[in-house]
Formats: sequence, C-alpha cells, structure tokens
Amino acid sequence: MAESEYRVFYAAGKGANPVTVFADAAAVKIGLTDTLGTKVTVICAHEEWAHSFATVGSWDGWTRDVATGRRYPDYEPKYHIFVCPDAQIGKATAQILELAIAERKPVLYWPPSSMDPVKVVAVSEDDPQNYTGGWSLTPES
Repeated sequence: MAESEYRVFYAAGKGANPVTVFADAAAVKIGLTDTLGTKVTVICAHEEWAHSFATVGSWDGWTRDVATGRRYPDYEPKYHIFVCPDAQIGKATAQILELAIAERKPVLYWPPSSMDPVKVVAVSEDDPQNYTGGWSLTPES
C-alpha cells in the first residue's frame, strides 16, 4: 500500500439521498484524515456501483471486486477501509463487509451523528428475504 493514501469505501445504502451521502462521506474523510495523518480518498457505494458494476457483470462479482479487488497497474487494494453509516444493511453491503472482514481489512460502523467510529467484527443475517435491510452489523465489544 502506498503509505501516502488510504482509499475508503463508504457503504451507504443504494436508496440513500445522494446529497446527504456526499456530506456524510466528506465528514468521514475529514475524520480519517485527522486520525491517520495522511491523504484519504472516500468513494461512495453508488459511485463505485455506477463506475464498475457493468464491467463485473453480477452482484456477487461486484461485491467481491469491491472488497478484495486490486487496482492496476500498482496492484494495491481497491479499498483499504470500509465505513458503514447504518447498523441495518442490505445483502450487497453485507457481502462486501463480510469479505472485507475476512480479508482483515478495517470495517467501521460510523453513523453520521457520531464522532467516533466503532470497529465491526461480524455481519449477522436477520432476514434474508429483506434484501435492503435484512442484515446487521456486530460491533466490537
């Protein structure tokens, strides 16, 4: 990883208001820049989806690419940190975060009303028929 930049995936829900999402992602960028003391680039989920979904071709492929993909030509991870503003999440976000946790990448629950993120250690399936909110984050205790 280039020590001078962290790429952050901001996992706001697909139906979230884009204006609010960009404002919240900007706050995350400021917070992480201050904490890490280096350049931070935050990409919102809907931006990543619009940019890369068609090239991957499926939801499973896209979630895997977001969580474990590499950038070319430097082969750096596509994302170093994952931030989720909601405790209840949909299937695609759950898949991304589960894969990121398995890859030992930091996953943070960081609601917009909070100053302090909480590390996420797992994702729980609550209602698999609810594709937009049937999973929940398990914070570190």
